[in-house]
Amino acid sequence: MSGSLNLYSSYNFVDKDPVIDLMRTVSEKQEISIPRIAAASGVSEGTIRNWFYGKTKKPQFATVAAVMAAMGYRVDWRRQEGAAILSAREMMDRVIKTIGKAKP
Repeated sequence: MSGSLNLYSSYNFVDKDPVIDLMRTVSEKQEISIPRIAAASGVSEGTIRNWFYGKTKKPQFATVAAVMAAMGYRVDWRRQEGAAILSAREMMDRVIKTIGKAKP
């Protein structure tokens, strides 16, 4: 059981975080029960059930990473080709520019 999980940089979800469906699909395909995931990850069964059955819509990153690691996946941090490292000022200028474009 190994692989990598590519998390999105931004996603505006309405109903629930799509990573929940990914986690549920992985657990079903690998036939890993919620109690087994909880025992291996340290995340409570209740938390995992709340994700899988719709009570929780936005899981925390650390708990998602723990559950996916328990199922054989890891967070894979990669730098995008050609990505620039911005200073705080440059980043703020981009944000302000973007906000300015969004206003009518």
